[in-house]
Amino acid sequence: MKKVYLLLLGLAFISGAVAQTVSNKQNGENLNPANKIKQGTIKQLVVPAPANSILVEKDKGFGGHNCKSHELTQKYYESIGQWDQFNQDYQEAAQKIKPNQPTKITGPNTISIIFHVVHNPNNPAENVSYANIMSVYNDLVQDFQLLNSDASQARTAFGFIPADANINFCLATKTPTGTPLAELGVIRVSTTEDFYNPDTEENKMKASATGGSQIWNRNNYLNVWICDITNGASSGTAGYAYRPTTTMLPSSSIDGIVIDYNLGVNNDNILTHEVGHYMGLDHTWGGSGTCSNDDGFGDTPNTAGPSFNYSGSCSGNQTTCSSTQTQYENYMDYSNCTVMFTSNQASFMASILNGIRSSLTLSPGCDPVNAAPVAQFTADISSPIIIPVGAAVNFTDLSTNVPTSWTWNFGGGSTNQTVQNPSAVFNTVGTYTVTLTATNAFGNDSEVKTGYVQVVAAAAGTACDTLRNYNPITEDLAYYGWQTPGYGGIPGTGAFQGTNASKTFFYADKYTAPASTKVRRLRFPILVAADQSGTGLMKIRVCNDASGLPGTAITTDTLLIADMNEGFYNEFDFTNPATVTGNFWVTFEFVYGTPLDTIGLSMVDIDYRNGTIATGANTVFTYYGGTTNANGVWHPVSDLNVAIKSSLWLDVLTSNGPDPVADFTVSGTTVCTGGQITVNGSTSTNTTNYYWYMTDNPFTTIFDDDYTAGTTFTFPSAGSRAVYLFADGSCKTDGIFLPITVSAVPNATCTPTNTSCGENNGAINFTSPTGGDGSGYLYSITGTTWQASPNFTGLAAGTYTCYIKTAGDNCDRTFTRTINASTALTAGVSASQTICEGQSATFTASGGTTFEWFDGSTQIGTTATINVTPTASSQYSCIVSDGTCEATVQTNVTVNLCNSIEELIQQVKLYPNPASTEFTIQLPGDFAYELLDARGRFVHEGSSVDQATVKITTYDAGIYFLNIKNSEFQHSFRLVKQ
Repeated sequence: MKKVYLLLLGLAFISGAVAQTVSNKQNGENLNPANKIKQGTIKQLVVPAPANSILVEKDKGFGGHNCKSHELTQKYYESIGQWDQFNQDYQEAAQKIKPNQPTKITGPNTISIIFHVVHNPNNPAENVSYANIMSVYNDLVQDFQLLNSDASQARTAFGFIPADANINFCLATKTPTGTPLAELGVIRVSTTEDFYNPDTEENKMKASATGGSQIWNRNNYLNVWICDITNGASSGTAGYAYRPTTTMLPSSSIDGIVIDYNLGVNNDNILTHEVGHYMGLDHTWGGSGTCSNDDGFGDTPNTAGPSFNYSGSCSGNQTTCSSTQTQYENYMDYSNCTVMFTSNQASFMASILNGIRSSLTLSPGCDPVNAAPVAQFTADISSPIIIPVGAAVNFTDLSTNVPTSWTWNFGGGSTNQTVQNPSAVFNTVGTYTVTLTATNAFGNDSEVKTGYVQVVAAAAGTACDTLRNYNPITEDLAYYGWQTPGYGGIPGTGAFQGTNASKTFFYADKYTAPASTKVRRLRFPILVAADQSGTGLMKIRVCNDASGLPGTAITTDTLLIADMNEGFYNEFDFTNPATVTGNFWVTFEFVYGTPLDTIGLSMVDIDYRNGTIATGANTVFTYYGGTTNANGVWHPVSDLNVAIKSSLWLDVLTSNGPDPVADFTVSGTTVCTGGQITVNGSTSTNTTNYYWYMTDNPFTTIFDDDYTAGTTFTFPSAGSRAVYLFADGSCKTDGIFLPITVSAVPNATCTPTNTSCGENNGAINFTSPTGGDGSGYLYSITGTTWQASPNFTGLAAGTYTCYIKTAGDNCDRTFTRTINASTALTAGVSASQTICEGQSATFTASGGTTFEWFDGSTQIGTTATINVTPTASSQYSCIVSDGTCEATVQTNVTVNLCNSIEELIQQVKLYPNPASTEFTIQLPGDFAYELLDARGRFVHEGSSVDQATVKITTYDAGIYFLNIKNSEFQHSFRLVKQ
């Protein structure tokens, strides 16, 4: 059985209807429009707005900035008279790259990198922090090894497949003269320059003599200068690099990359883009800004220019050149959603690194300094680390001075390891100390973190615990719409006008887990889901508690408005469930497109919290204070108005139970229209609920569903179908689907041919076959023996069941056909005759209209009667025909010698011969004889009737002649005397 496995949240093709069916069925509800939430109300509210505050968020991509690599590369090569040669070399090398065959770099592929931070003390922001530099560096490492988590955003439907460039980087450990660096990979140089103009001072920061940081040997290091090239502006040039070809490099005094301290550092992928230039890549539009030129690679479609120049950048569909889809995902574009290199680009960079920049892979730039390591490490879970039994903690080595080996001791909680960055599974309840010992040729050092990991007992079974801040028995839910002035809703995006203008983009609620557990699922009603733009979505996060406010996100997932089921409870499973202990937050961020989308969640009717009906706590927080998602602060929702006291109408489902694993057996994967397939999900593990769906493939419509462990689906029409099983347990769902081919029942014209002339010469022929799976038709008249030929011949009269099928399906069509019997031609011929030699015989055939007589294979006549005079006994045949049927008749002629001399001679009997004493002559009637010796002399004579015996005892031995005669003949016989 062919099965394709996938996570529930990875089912991009399952709409809100399918996801909601799973949700409702688990909670005993039916997927029915009549089941829409009845207690929800939409109310109007007018509230003032608070003051603004600012929160800076890191951008992605160029975001409207630009790269001057193409212009500066052209300027440089024109200055040395090599621009035309440069372009020719590049295009020739690009065209030699084979499509979809990225060349993997053999041997070392690590490039030593040094960041030159050139800063003016009058602007402290230019002295970029080490943490920000490492963030840029880590992005670079991930992007060039296809480890970036956003690679999945590439639109594979258009054939845009991310490639692994297979290039690694390491941080320089010491200066070219051997002095260990205080900050791994970074050197800082102060300058009196206010900024470096990229149009006139593009290389000034690359030498100490011109107020910059002296370039390190470009054969050993990738030099990256971080400095001010925008004069502090919020837009402009984010970075640049000089490009090589396979045959020429830029000058050794300017070779490297420059990025702006602000635009180039606070934007993901800027350095990735510039390293692409450094490795020879052009912009995807080839620098021309028209559709008549591109970068020379077959797998980067033509584009009229950088993607941010066009409306709909990062939309699902963007074309700028003759309906050619723009590959705005490419790192060598400017969009804010770049996630990939193509195979051809990766292969080209490999040719550069294997060729003209091959010295980089042999650089000692990352070799250890002459000192022992200083051990340090961290983990992927913030301290205190509290995990359930069987959970893993991922540790990261932060040791300096380039250790060459590592020893991890987990205090007995997990198996000790010797890799640099281990993943340790803790299988026993307890508190454990973790020790890292880092070693190189100059010594070792240990970092000990006492009681670093606490392992708690996981909840047993597959049940879920529910955390909520509302009472569904005593409270109602509501969604509030804003009255003028303002628009939007709560909980939803709202814009308020008043003394403090603001918008709300986030909502959050705090929950408390009494013991370590995993937040696996949310269940909540969505009252409004208007996807006007086609791109609207909601980001859902689980966050740490930070002094009573939402803190660092532990996990983040996305729910598209298109996948929401308006008016129903929706269930949302986290792709990576967050482990929480104590206080934590669940937050919702609304990301709307144009025209404006709308999302309306629900919360407790405020009348139940502000004293109108009852009183209660306010737990909801909202994020506002600015004009976008990125600039605001968290407020209790009562800050909008003291009357607004509420909690989100949200179930937080937690469990430490084992993950369900969906699996099922199936009776077949192909079926014909009207056929059935039986499935059984009992082989699934850790499963409490089963959700089956039979759909088209790809999915648009649900044709049938079931909620038992096993079921039988009937397929009423032909087409591509799929059977899905969602196995649910421990507040988690695992999905599996099986493609099903439903073929039309095979059909054909089936024609019988009756027998003729009483023979077994009937036939059945199939023509014009249709239906089935198209893999080749097979035919049978027994149901057991099949053949590819549609023709069956030599059949006797009778009724036949005839079959047609195709080799790949599980059904066939039958036909009942009758072959009728026929009457044979009755022919006759004269009886056989006996004649004497020389006589003739006459024969006559009857029963037909035409006659063909044969003596053996020789035709001797074509009339009904023939006359023959054979010299020996013979058989004659005649093919008799009435114009339709034929019959063959035969007759014989026996030829005797009768009274001929030969016949008479044959009547003489002479014996014995040779003889010694006597011999006997027998001949009917009277005869006479005469015996002569060999010389013809007379010896003896006599006569007799019928028989005579002659004594020859006294005769000499030798040859004699005996003459015998009667009234009809005379003949001489030879006699031997012994």
